[in-house]
Amino acid sequence: MSCRLVGGFSIFVQVLVGTLGFSTLIIKRYFEQPRRSWLIWGFDVSKQMISGSIMHMCNLLVSALSGASTAENATNPCAWYVLNLTLDCTIGVAFIAGYLKLFEALAMRYKITGLESGHYGDPPSWRLWLRQASIFCLSMICMKLTVIVAVAVFPFLVAIGNAILVPVQMTHSPRFEIVFVMAIWPLVLNIFESWVIDHFIKKRHEHVPVSTDELAFEMQNASVSSGSRTLQDARISVDEFELDDEFGEDDGKQIARAYHDHPFEMPTPVFTLAESRAHRTSNSFAEQST
Repeated sequence: MSCRLVGGFSIFVQVLVGTLGFSTLIIKRYFEQPRRSWLIWGFDVSKQMISGSIMHMCNLLVSALSGASTAENATNPCAWYVLNLTLDCTIGVAFIAGYLKLFEALAMRYKITGLESGHYGDPPSWRLWLRQASIFCLSMICMKLTVIVAVAVFPFLVAIGNAILVPVQMTHSPRFEIVFVMAIWPLVLNIFESWVIDHFIKKRHEHVPVSTDELAFEMQNASVSSGSRTLQDARISVDEFELDDEFGEDDGKQIARAYHDHPFEMPTPVFTLAESRAHRTSNSFAEQST
């Protein structure tokens, strides 16, 4: 029984892996800041789902053709599928990012709008999503062609797929080989690929840089504020004696203690004690008048 990439069991495993892989993006959305709305998140993820389905079909086709036309020691289609998947999800991610940057630069050069990844307008537009999804799928196809050319130019890469499958083939179980090739290995790689791709296809929130003048102004204010507070702390022990003369010994100590405990609330005890003293003075004049 040979390794078969197409069949009832294989298709079931492939659908299950695809569902689990993209479901992890829900977890990623939960932890991201700022968090995308479900509509924007759906726009971003759907681009990966469509292009991922196309790439999966391409990998099956390339693996079947390559496995049927190579030498006997490399005719295992599962080895070719593992090789293609590994290259797609590692160096292929860098190729995708590069092609996306290239197409966005060409769009800016020729003043074509609506191709900036993750920007769908306000309110979000399906037309803008369709443009970006088309560009993303085109980037994936270019990446796939680049990987195929790389394998053709560097034949030693074929050994990667065979090396990954050596421990699996030692079990002499074609069904387990299918599970590994279509489930275990793709699940790990697809989670990595989908998280990385989702990071650079979503809308980029740029931080507004702080100018040198603004930074200097903030530092100056902080220094002045710190210096003023230090001076006031140093003067409070001296001013306590003046407060003793103005408000009485007990009141002066109370103001000094309140300032040390709550330096930014100094006016409150001062005004409260001033009002209390004025009240006492008015009562004293009233008693003397009577």
